[in-house]
Amino acid sequence: MMNFSPPPPAPFSTTSPRFLPQSEGIVEAVKDLSNAELKKALGDAGEKIVKEAKEDYENWGNNDPIPSIFAYEGFLDGRNLSQTSLTTANECLRFLDPIYGILSPGDGIQKYRMELSASLPVGKLSNYWKAIVSPSLLEEFSGVEKGVLLNAASKEYSSLLSFPAFIDAGVDVVDVDLVKKGGGNVPTVHAKYARGALARWVCENGISDVEGIKGWEGEGFKFVREGEAKKGKTGNVVLVFEKGEEGKGKRKRE
Repeated sequence: MMNFSPPPPAPFSTTSPRFLPQSEGIVEAVKDLSNAELKKALGDAGEKIVKEAKEDYENWGNNDPIPSIFAYEGFLDGRNLSQTSLTTANECLRFLDPIYGILSPGDGIQKYRMELSASLPVGKLSNYWKAIVSPSLLEEFSGVEKGVLLNAASKEYSSLLSFPAFIDAGVDVVDVDLVKKGGGNVPTVHAKYARGALARWVCENGISDVEGIKGWEGEGFKFVREGEAKKGKTGNVVLVFEKGEEGKGKRKRE
């Protein structure tokens, strides 16, 4: 879900997304879709959602953009971060996005709805962005003595990143493995909340190294060990966080 109500004050100026021309090209392609085609691109969404999405694309650019960190909802909860934490987030946090590719928290965005898996006239969005995102993000590590890329994205969005390219450049790519105590998979929705909570914690505490990440305890999770890295499929560092029985993950932010 996204929130485009008036944003709170920010310690940074709203910036322009780095791939705005590409985004505008995607939007123009979406505008040409029939309702049936848009419905498919939105994962067979209901008619009300399709109608609202159609209107949003038709009105693209008519409203003032708001910083992306205030538009995304969830456990990151950017609207309630302190000014200091927002500054930290703008420096170190990046969002992967089906329309914009990659965003800094201060990048201004328009209201939209889209799935990364959508196939559009420009091609499948996941393939479209895959060749663009990693080189751009890798540039941000230029000149950094020891960079750390904490992958808090879902498996779907993580597929946009070429982990070997970062590792070859000397960047530690940290994957987070969320498991249940006693075995079994963590429900997808709980994992989603946990990733957002982890990102928020990193911004609030200015964490910048692997050892620091191990200190996260949120949504019932606690670091238990380092896992096995799988070349080409995970980062070179895998941190396993285990969810105890006391952490039910029932809290919900939409």
